[in-house]
Amino acid sequence: MANTSNADNEIQIAGMGHVYVGDVDAAAPDLWAYTFGDGTTLESQGWTWVGDTSSENLIEFETDGGDTSTKDTWDRKNARSTRATKTTNVTISSVSMSDDTINIAFPGSTYVESTDGYDLVLSGSIDKAILIVIEEGQLVSGMLLRKVNLSGDMPTLDKENFTEIKIKGVILTPPSGKAPVHYLKPRTVTGASAAAPTVTTVAPKTGKVGTAVTLTGTNFDGVRKVLFGTARAAFTKKSATVITCTVPPVAAGQQEVVVVNGKGRGAATEKFTVTA
Repeated sequence: MANTSNADNEIQIAGMGHVYVGDVDAAAPDLWAYTFGDGTTLESQGWTWVGDTSSENLIEFETDGGDTSTKDTWDRKNARSTRATKTTNVTISSVSMSDDTINIAFPGSTYVESTDGYDLVLSGSIDKAILIVIEEGQLVSGMLLRKVNLSGDMPTLDKENFTEIKIKGVILTPPSGKAPVHYLKPRTVTGASAAAPTVTTVAPKTGKVGTAVTLTGTNFDGVRKVLFGTARAAFTKKSATVITCTVPPVAAGQQEVVVVNGKGRGAATEKFTVTA
């Protein structure tokens, strides 16, 4: 998929996604190393995938409170205003009946080996961090909720849809004092980087803004950006050794061509000449 422009990387459709849980105040993950379509891809970074969630009932956020009220004096209108406390809630519709889901939805429940079942505790809750990863092709973004108090409802049954467990949570301020939510902006991910890239050829070597250019080299997996000088170019990774890109709006003259991945940056030995 082409990284067609910075603007294209700022819009996203929630075509696929995964939900993970971790310890309260867990660090934001490295989404540049994300493996698309694999719900276990972040478990090596300390996150536990909760299993499949509903495609019919996506994750839902709801805010309560936060309204402003005013008081008048005999002499003046709106002499004082107050704002009610705002609470943000999240609901996850899990269609997985896995051990992890049960332990999150019904903390304190006991596994009974003789029946291969659980004695469910319906009144418990647990504090966790939640990570929501959203995919659209090679575009990935995320939301890290640093502390959420979680509890679950009994499963809802449907003759035509998967059985769902509603896991409900209240987003809280974490012990670190950091913001409750950390947003990971959409980015185009092209695989994991093994080493810093090298750029061996640039073809053509001259052209106007908008000219199509082919770069060859090594270690193009995990490429994050292609630069002409300091300007970011739209690009498509064709393989680990070939990238096609478009000369971005940049001043006429010689511009260094640089490819950047998670392991470093590599510059072409010859500069590209931008013509007027």
